Amino acid sequence: MQSFFSKGSRLLKSLHQQSRFNHCKMVDSVVAAYKEVAKIAIVKGAKILNIDDNEVAVQVSWSVRNLAAMENAVSSCDYLVRGKKVTAMPPVPINKNILLSQRSPSGKRLACVVTSEKEKDEQHVMVVEQDGSMFTIDLKTANKHGKVYADPEFSCLEWSPDDKMITYVAEKKRIKATSFLTPFEAEGEDGRGQEYVHHNEWGEQLEGKHKSVVCILNVDSGELSTHDLPDELCPGQLVWGPGGNGIFGVAFVSKPYRLGLVYCPNRESRLFYMDLEGRYTQISQGLSNIRSPRLSPDGSRIAFLRSTVGGPHAKSAQLCVMSWPSKEEKVAVDVVLRERKIEEGYTFKGIYGYSGLPARCWLSDSKRLLFSSYKFDNIMTYVVNVTPRREIPGIPNHFRAYWSFVNEVPHPDPKYSDIPISVIYYGPTYLEEGAPKRPLICWPHGGPHSTVANMFYFEPSFFVKLGYSIVFPNYRGSLGFGEDGVNALPGHVDVLDPSQVFLCGGSHGGFLVTHLAAKYPDFYKAVSARNPVTSISGLVNVTDIPDWSFVESGFPFEPKKVADASMLAKMLEVSPLCNIDNIKTPTLFLVGKNDARVPPSQSFHFHKMLLARGVDTKLLLYEDCHSLRKTNVEADSVINTALWFEKYRQK
Repeated sequence: MQSFFSKGSRLLKSLHQQSRFNHCKMVDSVVAAYKEVAKIAIVKGAKILNIDDNEVAVQVSWSVRNLAAMENAVSSCDYLVRGKKVTAMPPVPINKNILLSQRSPSGKRLACVVTSEKEKDEQHVMVVEQDGSMFTIDLKTANKHGKVYADPEFSCLEWSPDDKMITYVAEKKRIKATSFLTPFEAEGEDGRGQEYVHHNEWGEQLEGKHKSVVCILNVDSGELSTHDLPDELCPGQLVWGPGGNGIFGVAFVSKPYRLGLVYCPNRESRLFYMDLEGRYTQISQGLSNIRSPRLSPDGSRIAFLRSTVGGPHAKSAQLCVMSWPSKEEKVAVDVVLRERKIEEGYTFKGIYGYSGLPARCWLSDSKRLLFSSYKFDNIMTYVVNVTPRREIPGIPNHFRAYWSFVNEVPHPDPKYSDIPISVIYYGPTYLEEGAPKRPLICWPHGGPHSTVANMFYFEPSFFVKLGYSIVFPNYRGSLGFGEDGVNALPGHVDVLDPSQVFLCGGSHGGFLVTHLAAKYPDFYKAVSARNPVTSISGLVNVTDIPDWSFVESGFPFEPKKVADASMLAKMLEVSPLCNIDNIKTPTLFLVGKNDARVPPSQSFHFHKMLLARGVDTKLLLYEDCHSLRKTNVEADSVINTALWFEKYRQK
């Protein structure tokens, strides 16, 4: 009998060792695939450096994951385009301490805002001349403002037409906060008792940004002036006016309190003009969101995008053009409800996107300008002639195959029932002889008002390399289908193996995948949810975008509104938490500890409720924000998702 148990013990030990060996082997193969895909460089940005008769110089910034240092490495490569011939220069690494950089109009000077290598709170402006000489201006010593902004919402670094001055945006200088017990210093304002004053900020990814100011620096004399805006307006997106005599900009309204700005081009803002003495004039009319001011080469017109305030966070925009200095404004491209016929039989769906107009959108004649926008899930480029107005179609950017179909499920509002839905498919369209069918990942995007475009994405490429196929559904409410496509959502919230379907999604995509797991408890193999919205009623008072909870649940939002019992009941009713008893699918949570958009409490509570119901679940907590884009965090979260899926994948 003892011999029998000894043999059994040895067998269990052998099986355990084999299991550990297989797990280590699987981890090694997943990590190897990640390292291979991580070598692919991604375009971060591009700018035109110079244009001659038959020659264009373009500078492209490339970003690639440096896994040794666990950070993104950025390099710059110049390309010379002569007709159909393109000559690439050797790439040059970009110093990670450079926050902003811009060449002067003449191309003879380069200005950079740089963070000190030793003292991260110290910043300086570095100016490089054409002959290679260089000088710096210490912004801390100047002591006129706080940190320079380098985010996509406010930041800018623009040269005056004469190459002598630059303008940028920085945090307003604050009084030095001290304890009541600290003796008052005669110089400056009294900051005693100000240590713990809370400053309302602009939300997710904009921490430390409360009140911005316009900064104008004469790089030759070193003279630096800062200019505040009235009524707690926060300036950003500055461009020089004609002759360098003043500045155009966008003023964000901060009262009664600041709402999250990132991915939310529906916040109230105004177009303004400021002369060099700091005198402010609002030049746009009405209540709207203004962004991306762009001055024409001859200085006679300024173009900008205009959207309505409130409602869905992203929506179709108007392209407006204002004559200067008459301030006469007209709409060059209006909001499109479904589609509009344009030249050569093409159709146009409207202007969408978070990035705004290109920095050099105007053509040299100051009559035409160029922009890109979604048409379904393609990114199209258009040229608009503003005098007289007409649209000239561009060329779609095809990368992957996609399907488009009309959802057979009728919409609660019949007028939206024929809004098409596109699905982008990543993976092979046929199998080699003897190859097994591929497991499928369904990956709805976040937002919800955004779009998965027909382009390269890192994460799906990684999973395709592991043997998965992926579908990205651009569901009702996605951008690029006309304004009706956006409005269809608020308030109504043979190659593949059908037995192996997984779910992956973040933010609103996480909201959807947890919903799907509850609605089809026996269909999906496993779920990976990044910072998911699991309870809209629990989100409304803790997020930087409380209006989202109201709008997407079908209620109007007002800054002073408190959700009553009926509203909270409706918000809970349309949330995944309401159907948690149905969930049986193993669920992995990827959570950012510093997420201001969907705070960790959403995942913590849902995770605990699954544990209480005996569902296999795991939660990973990262020192990161909503997007989980730190290199080390991305690597860990993506590899953990792959291992979670592999755990439940049938071989």
